[in-house]
Amino acid sequence: MNYKKISRRDLQWTQIVLEALIEAKLHPDKIINIQVGSPKSAEAVEQAIIALIADGNVEALRLNIELHTLN
Repeated sequence: MNYKKISRRDLQWTQIVLEALIEAKLHPDKIINIQVGSPKSAEAVEQAIIALIADGNVEALRLNIELHTLN
C-alpha cells in the first residue's frame, strides 16, 4: 500500500483541530475559532476540518478559521 507522508506541521494542526472539535462538542452553542498565521496553515486546518465533516462530525461545522498575517 502507498501511504501519503504526513508532515509534522500537519500533525500539529490536526491535534489543534481535534482539540477544537472537543471544545465544540462540550459547548454546542459556540463557534470555535482556530487562529492561524499563514495561508499554508489555514489550508492544513481546512483540510482537517473537511475530513472531520466527511467523517460525520457535525460539530466540525462550527469550527472557524481565522487567518492573521503580518502583511
